[in-house]
Amino acid sequence: MKKIQFPSKTGLITLWVLCLLYQPAQALGQNQAQTQDPYSGIWEGTFMNDFRTAILLDLQEDGGYAGKILMYSGDQQIQNDEITRISVDKQALSFYIAAKETTFKGTFDQALTELSGTFVFPDKSEHPLVVRKAEKKAPGESAAEPAKLSQPIQETRFGKKIPVDELKSDFLYLINKLREYHPRLYSYTSEDTFDGKVSQTLGRLDRELSPEEFYLEIAPLVAAVKCSHTGIRLPASYQAYMQEQGHFFPLELFIRGKEAFSLSPCEPEQGGLAPGTEILSINGQPMDQIIETLLSMIPAEGNCQTTKYQEINRNFHHHYHFLDRADRFQIQYRSASGPGRLVAEACPYADLKKEEVPGSNPPAEFHVEAEQEAGILKISSFGIRDMEGYFSFLDSVFLRMEQEEIPNLVLDLRNNGGGHPIFAAQLFSCLTDQAFTYFRENADVPDFEPLYHSMQPSKHYYTGKLFVLVNGACLSTTGHLISLLKYHTPAVFIGEAPGSTFLCNDFSMPLTLPNSGIEVNIPRTTFVTAVTGFDMKHPFRVDHEVDISIVDMVKKEDTYLLYIQSLLSQSQS
Repeated sequence: MKKIQFPSKTGLITLWVLCLLYQPAQALGQNQAQTQDPYSGIWEGTFMNDFRTAILLDLQEDGGYAGKILMYSGDQQIQNDEITRISVDKQALSFYIAAKETTFKGTFDQALTELSGTFVFPDKSEHPLVVRKAEKKAPGESAAEPAKLSQPIQETRFGKKIPVDELKSDFLYLINKLREYHPRLYSYTSEDTFDGKVSQTLGRLDRELSPEEFYLEIAPLVAAVKCSHTGIRLPASYQAYMQEQGHFFPLELFIRGKEAFSLSPCEPEQGGLAPGTEILSINGQPMDQIIETLLSMIPAEGNCQTTKYQEINRNFHHHYHFLDRADRFQIQYRSASGPGRLVAEACPYADLKKEEVPGSNPPAEFHVEAEQEAGILKISSFGIRDMEGYFSFLDSVFLRMEQEEIPNLVLDLRNNGGGHPIFAAQLFSCLTDQAFTYFRENADVPDFEPLYHSMQPSKHYYTGKLFVLVNGACLSTTGHLISLLKYHTPAVFIGEAPGSTFLCNDFSMPLTLPNSGIEVNIPRTTFVTAVTGFDMKHPFRVDHEVDISIVDMVKKEDTYLLYIQSLLSQSQS
């Protein structure tokens, strides 16, 4: 069996190239095409083997560039988005697609006829694209079919209703694409049950709806697929409109089971609600019903509920806005002194306290806790930008652990939403002394072929006690790593069930529903780690559950770290 020597940086860079996700910039050649502007024009290619794609670049009078990206599934236009933050530096190009919250970085060949690069989706997954410069043709004969390219997707309706026939058309388009592309559509919800939900939803589309109302109708059906990579969202432009014009529930809440507690006080004139107060109802609707509705809208892997609670607690205001956009909120509560009521005025989105978004921290951090004789390695994301820096960082961490003979390592994976598996595989090579295989072979993605073969442990692999902190926001690639750690090592897992483990769907395809503009993410294959003994029907079981209380939240204490400190102290004694 083919073996890859993982410790070699040269080998890792080769693997990165094989995965088509690392494109080193080339030096500008002396034979560069001598045109007035070699970058302007139409660059055409195929994305994910199926979707005809065109990138349009146009040099502006001020020396900057304007542009668009267009994509087709057959004759159906599925994307027509402005690109911004366009940077052209000799043979490098980068830009941002605000409507999809997606970045692109690529390089031109020396002749400036081909552009190859990578899209980075909001979930940190990376997807390659190669496009070529369209040849100039006689008027009306552009290879990019300018008649089609100039037809924008129907403008997003701000504050307007969508007719019934267009709602049904969008809904059936979504269902047909799910049935066509999703690799495990009926893994958790049977085909008969799913078809029943489709019929029920279609029956409810009997009146005009706003984009938010349409989202609210179809979100539970999408969540019923029980796949964390299958989801919908309003267009970025519409979300921006909602945030500028909308009224939002003003209190920060902590939701636990069927209960909700306030984390932020109301102003004195609103009754002086103290942090930690239980919220019983909002505008007459009991909190347990509100929570149940919100849970039904949020996708999660299989039967894992922790992901849903992580999302609600991180972004309650956004999700609740679909249910109630009132100007003021009648709040019934229960405090230490008994039940009460108050009225809270809605607030602008800009005034809300935003929860930290997963992946917003540095992707990797390390320090040593001398008292506990433990290294604390926090990996916030596997969406790594600096490959060489990451590899060098891991080398330095595990060399230090070895040289200082540190007996305990706490690997903090909380809120790590995933990224590229090569970075998780490299980390795992530092945590095992045995050869291992990362993925079972997947014929749909030959670019990951090196991950389907035996890999060797790192030169400075760790042999001490390993404690792994996990929560429901551990998704995608992070779940794969967790399954390998469980299967190959005696790691002790602390926290709550992670959002994914040995199996998840990806190689995702972005779509836009033609009339509503709602954006859809549909995976097209399933990645499974090379492990056995796991059951996809049951969430991952941790060794030590950490129960975060409202008291912990009010005090802003890190319950996980306090727990591991106690565990290490007991071990020392």
